[in-house]
Amino acid sequence: MIYKYRIALLMLTSLSLFGCKPPEQLEIYTGYIEAEYLYIAPPSSGWLVQQSLQQGQKIHQGDLLFKLDDDQQQLQLNEAKLQLEQSNSKLDDMTQGARPQEIAVIENQIKEAQAQLKFSALEKERFIKTADKQLSTLSQRDQAISHYEVAKARLAELENQLHLAKLSAREHQLLAQGSAVKAAESNVAIKQWAIDQRSVFSQQDGIIDQVFYRKGEFVQQATPVISLLLDESLKVKFYLPQSKLSQIKLSHTVNIHSDGIPNLVQAKISHIAKDAEFTPPVLFSQNTRNKLVFLVEAKLPPSTRLNPGQPVDVSL
Repeated sequence: MIYKYRIALLMLTSLSLFGCKPPEQLEIYTGYIEAEYLYIAPPSSGWLVQQSLQQGQKIHQGDLLFKLDDDQQQLQLNEAKLQLEQSNSKLDDMTQGARPQEIAVIENQIKEAQAQLKFSALEKERFIKTADKQLSTLSQRDQAISHYEVAKARLAELENQLHLAKLSAREHQLLAQGSAVKAAESNVAIKQWAIDQRSVFSQQDGIIDQVFYRKGEFVQQATPVISLLLDESLKVKFYLPQSKLSQIKLSHTVNIHSDGIPNLVQAKISHIAKDAEFTPPVLFSQNTRNKLVFLVEAKLPPSTRLNPGQPVDVSL
């Protein structure tokens, strides 16, 4: 309601001056200064452990604005790092095959089987020769041949076991464990990001306008802690009658007159409303009835000493 009253008052002042000319023969339109603000809030809730900003303090892009406690996030990060270490260890174990002690046992069994095979081969040859000379029975010969084949098969089995023991896990198992490692790495990155979000830095240059929370207070998620008046965000708003629209265009320069500032301030038109507004009923009179006005905005240079909310006069 206050905002509407202010607009109505400014329009009344502007329209009352449409037919008047100051000594310099300039047509003056009353406007006011407005600015853009950033309301900076944390992405999650927490206690403010660092915040020493003051109203009016100059802020540059990258400056630390405030910090929330991160004890819980640090614990979660440590847990994620342990899970990553576990996943990496498992993957390393799968790529190395059996343990050295297990391989050593199989190698000793192979040596024993080789000796047994050598002995069986000698026994087989001996009983074949003696059986041919009828110095031993055919049953003894056949038994010697059977022992040799068993020893040969045993050695082949142990050699195959040694080969398998030295191999890593199957390909699909390695791929699955590799994916588990990547997932653990992503989880660590997410936990680290959560910690980083506890410190809020300025994304733009500006001046601290208001401070809503101080160190030691608890801040809810998305609740503004400070408001930042952006550099180069000051602009003047004024209303222009439709008969004067042909005299302006975007980037056109207008002059700003303000009390207490002897020199004119120039501003460039950045916005011209496409839709007209009727003079509010409270302003109806014989002279202003049925007139249309258009909202015009002009950006001010960063070096101006004008302040938001300050009334000014505008001349084309």
